[in-house]
Amino acid sequence: MKNNKFKVVSLVIVFALAITALFGLNVNLTKANAQEANVYYVSPDAKYGQTGEANNRENPYNIVTLLNSNSILKPGDTVKVLPGVYDIATRINMTVSGSFKNYITIENESDTEQATLSFYKHQFSSVNRGVTIEGDYIHWIDVDVCGAGDNGMYIGGSYNIVEDCEFYDNRDSGLQLGRSNGDLTTIEEWPSYNLIKNCTSHNNYDNETYGENADGFAAKLTIGYGNVFDGCIAYRNSDDGWDLYAKVDSGNIGAVIMYNCVAFENGFLEYSQQECNAKFPTYSHSYDESNTASFNTRDGDGNGFKLGGSVMEGDVVLYNCLSFNNKYHGVTDNSNPGVISLTNVTSYDNNRKVDANGNVVKESSDLGGANIDMARQTYSYN
Repeated sequence: MKNNKFKVVSLVIVFALAITALFGLNVNLTKANAQEANVYYVSPDAKYGQTGEANNRENPYNIVTLLNSNSILKPGDTVKVLPGVYDIATRINMTVSGSFKNYITIENESDTEQATLSFYKHQFSSVNRGVTIEGDYIHWIDVDVCGAGDNGMYIGGSYNIVEDCEFYDNRDSGLQLGRSNGDLTTIEEWPSYNLIKNCTSHNNYDNETYGENADGFAAKLTIGYGNVFDGCIAYRNSDDGWDLYAKVDSGNIGAVIMYNCVAFENGFLEYSQQECNAKFPTYSHSYDESNTASFNTRDGDGNGFKLGGSVMEGDVVLYNCLSFNNKYHGVTDNSNPGVISLTNVTSYDNNRKVDANGNVVKESSDLGGANIDMARQTYSYN
């Protein structure tokens, strides 16, 4: 049998290493670069293939052409994303990497107007993620992602920072961490020490699988060590606010740290199913649920913080977080026997339902949900 004291000490060490690895010495989160480098511009009007060779605001790159290239961006470079809506029919797949203190920065050029990557033309498909970050040391700032046919953003690399972003209307989790490909079979190869800071994820709805998989944030199945969520909000996602599910096929996952985060009204939609589905021109109506005027889904779980699954271990630190008005549990270990530390966590008014107008109301009968549902297994360390 494993030593519980050793497990707790190990978790504290992982937490310390995560903070050290993420921030290093003198790393400024609002500007992660530490050296002179090139600045590139992208614009909503730049056509696919446009190269922006003059490298200035008046002659911008096409965002897909620039970010999908593995030969243009170098450590320390910055991409200025001009504000507006980028109507994108394909996916962005970043394979380039920055380096320690020389991040490749992707940032909104404006302090007052939003830059939004819009993928509503995507078909519902696991290959149709909006943005995939396979590289390391990428700093993504204030560029929103919506309407993707799968995850809004998927992070397979390590030491990346995503902050001040909004993820919504995606057809799987708004932002998910997981391995880049199936050939990476060990936890040491999986994404580690990523920081998701001050991001919001809402109304993500896998409408062709009845709401079963689309979480606000997911760090599940194949993640490494020390991934951190700080100051993030997840609400009105069809499945869970946060999902840290692990399964026997892939094995245990690394420690996840969440602090200053809020999860509310998950398990419900912001709009009726019909209104959500109408956003996607490629939607197949053969998947309509029985009552498309409903703000509820058939298979969405509705946990605020789901901290595991399948009796696989994944240590968790949940600190100074809030969960309320979710469809099922506010906080649940979901059979995770790893070390789970809850400190200054408030969970209330969960186990709810939604009325015909989309308002969260008290359930007249017990749905089985709880504000905090922990230690389901007799060998749990919690």
